[in-house]
Amino acid sequence: MKLDEYIKEREITVIQAAEELGITRGYLYEILGGRMPPGRKLAIKITEWSQNIVKFNDLWPADND
Repeated sequence: MKLDEYIKEREITVIQAAEELGITRGYLYEILGGRMPPGRKLAIKITEWSQNIVKFNDLWPADND
């Protein structure tokens, strides 16, 4: 599941999600918009935070090569 879908499913705001993850809302918006991938530590944290619903590989855009 994509991160934005998980946030909607939990019925929380991006601001709430960012607070729970310990990052700024701006950084989370960058991740959600595909403009900046999360670092490895944050990706692991997101996976754990979502109870493995958001998979590690779901945090990066699909490679269309």
